[in-house]
Amino acid sequence: MGYLDSFSDPLFKTDEEGRTVFFPNGKLGRGRIVPDAATAEQLRNTVKYGTPLLIVVAVAAVLGLGTLVGLGVAIVLGILFQVYLRWRVSGLAASDARLTFGEVRQRQADALGMGWLTALAVGSAVLAATSLFMALIDRRQVWMGVFGTILFGVCLILFLNMIRLRRRSRQAA
Repeated sequence: MGYLDSFSDPLFKTDEEGRTVFFPNGKLGRGRIVPDAATAEQLRNTVKYGTPLLIVVAVAAVLGLGTLVGLGVAIVLGILFQVYLRWRVSGLAASDARLTFGEVRQRQADALGMGWLTALAVGSAVLAATSLFMALIDRRQVWMGVFGTILFGVCLILFLNMIRLRRRSRQAA
């Protein structure tokens, strides 16, 4: 598994009957029973490549069009991606299986691996510290610095938690 798998793998689960279930809305929605391996692969690839593409285009929109217009474009693109995913699964039977937040985090930690998790944790720590420094030094950027400190601090906590989950699952195995 690799970095791109971390976008798609957490959205799949095997239910009690051994069927593959896809959760297009993650923990927030109902799962759909995937009828065969080919359909599962198509759905995996849609999320695996579509999500990072959406992120890159959203960031480019914010940088190229300005914050408000770029965020508007990003929101519209995100909604269109969700509509597309719903269309892709509209003919699939609904499942009673549920996806928990813990399962999502564990699968994401497994998909990312220790190398990526460590790099993301270090990057988050550096960005949180930089944002805090910006908030303390530049009065014009106080709120941006506070926002960055909170955002990257939360990311750091999440990545450290995933490192802990990954270590714990390796010890159990």
